[in-house]
Amino acid sequence: MTKTAFAPRLHAKPRDAGATGRTNVFMDGVEGSGPMEGQPSVFDSDPGDPVWRPYWDHFTYSWAKKDRVRVLRSERQVHAARDAGELKDSPGTPDERRGLYGQCPVPVTAPATFRA
Repeated sequence: MTKTAFAPRLHAKPRDAGATGRTNVFMDGVEGSGPMEGQPSVFDSDPGDPVWRPYWDHFTYSWAKKDRVRVLRSERQVHAARDAGELKDSPGTPDERRGLYGQCPVPVTAPATFRA
């Protein structure tokens, strides 16, 4: 009746189903146009990548080492900074620390050209 698409693999644990893309959101550091007024989000795939997914698993980052703040343009850079202890990560939002999933059916096609 509502024309809702049923997705049983996403019902319980979308992350475990391998059905989500990942978006990395910054809550501090470089000021910018991102959703939390930081630099723009970094996605797990590049514009035009055939593995782009419209269902996103959000992770929020804050800078643990303020002297290392810089613009990150790829998920590889985000994970390297996290693994080096420069960033603190939180699944979803820091206050909830649980998954936050969102659907964006329009592919991101703009290149990562943001500058501080």
